[in-house]
Amino acid sequence: TVPESYADTSAEQATQEATETDPEESEAAPPEEGVTERLDAMAAEYGWQQPFWYEEPSENTLKMAESALDGSVLNFGPNGEEAVLGSDFVAAVTEDQKNQIEALDGMTAALCMRWTGSFWPNQQVAGITDTLASYGIEVITTTDANSDDVTQISNIEAAIAMEPDLLFIHPTNEATLTDVCKKAVDAGIKIIFMDQAVDGLEEGTDYVTTVTCDNLLNGMRHADIIAQALEGKTEKNVGILYYAPQFTATNDRYEGFVTRLAAKYPDINIVAIAPFEDALDTEAPAAALLTAHPEINAIYTEWDEPAIGIISAARAAGLSSEDLAIGTDLMSDEVVLDLAQGGYVKGISTQDPYQQGVAEATAGALALIGADVPAFLEVVPTVVTRDNLADIYEEVCGEPLFEEAAEALKQ
Repeated sequence: TVPESYADTSAEQATQEATETDPEESEAAPPEEGVTERLDAMAAEYGWQQPFWYEEPSENTLKMAESALDGSVLNFGPNGEEAVLGSDFVAAVTEDQKNQIEALDGMTAALCMRWTGSFWPNQQVAGITDTLASYGIEVITTTDANSDDVTQISNIEAAIAMEPDLLFIHPTNEATLTDVCKKAVDAGIKIIFMDQAVDGLEEGTDYVTTVTCDNLLNGMRHADIIAQALEGKTEKNVGILYYAPQFTATNDRYEGFVTRLAAKYPDINIVAIAPFEDALDTEAPAAALLTAHPEINAIYTEWDEPAIGIISAARAAGLSSEDLAIGTDLMSDEVVLDLAQGGYVKGISTQDPYQQGVAEATAGALALIGADVPAFLEVVPTVVTRDNLADIYEEVCGEPLFEEAAEALKQ
């Protein structure tokens, strides 16, 4: 059930939350053939194949791809849930609800993360922990599965044994965690999912909600970033380094990117795609991609850690920032510094993982008092350029831009 206070607020109304893209991009001529036909033609011409999990874009995705992207237009979650903006949801919490939550005694929470130690999970954990603490709810454990299903199952079982009231899970896999999550349900623990829910569980009954970034929009904005970086070039050849496994968040970003590129930019070609399995080990696949396709002058990848590997591969190959443009997600220091220095990274469409954590914690806290929580919450990504980097960094990271990057912006 969607509470009345934000029942009419869909993700389509997120214009005020979002940073507008360059208006020139919305005037790009659409290709003569359809999106699927164009993607198929590029795959046939250049000899690449879509990932095994790829699905042809829905009518809603095609509509997004042809729009100006001045706000999020993703109205439904992966299971048809109505999307509600996390910012509106958090703002709608009443003083009475806050007082009810704060009156609860001894409430605890466990965080079972897919991985920790980098920008996105660190910000998520901080957002959840800070918000729960404001309600008097203690985080009693935070675990790291190192993106391994077996490890995460063990982590969740250990968390269940600690008898928390809330369990926040960033699933490694939608299919393999069903049984262990049902154990948490049977134990009466309220589950909040990050990015994707687990198969076999019913929203609103077995778990509270799923909270994510608008990943289709995120991928589409990266297509605009790449297109702007390639303006004026005679050849516009893009490579994609994508996360190989089935994972809703990155799969959606990939789909958003290729759909937008095919729909809006007929002069840009996707000449090669290549998978990676480990976000921390992408220099070798990036080097292989650049060696096999020296015509590539732009690469899209799905978050900051693989982008760092691409930067290293480009430097090793002797490519300058004029030779190669990179578009990516998230704001780790290495990526931010490269953007500030006018390097390979030409723009970032960043998630706001801290605010996502705030929405997740708020959902969990409200569930403890039996309040209604939407089944699907999303946080709108923000376009970051060199011009707005300092402001957006402080907004997303909660602190001023670090000194080395700030000095680079002055150059």
